[in-house]
Amino acid sequence: MPADPKLVLDESVMRYALAAPPKLRSRLVAHLEQLQRSPAEPPDFREQDATGRWLNVKALRPFLITYWLDGPVNELRIVDVQTVR
Repeated sequence: MPADPKLVLDESVMRYALAAPPKLRSRLVAHLEQLQRSPAEPPDFREQDATGRWLNVKALRPFLITYWLDGPVNELRIVDVQTVR
């Protein structure tokens, strides 16, 4: 069985997580670990970035997490996190 992909956070996501209140940060980390364990699970929707790459978006309340799986290097790249109400 292949190893879980390495979790790679964009700088803006890291800043978001560090600035979040502890309870919210803990929930975010739990959701990121859930994505890391099952990165091939279908996203809630997809969107394209400025380069044309397809990004997956997962709605895990209270977050919208935008990511893509970089298969050749086994990395799950988290490129955006937004809090939704």
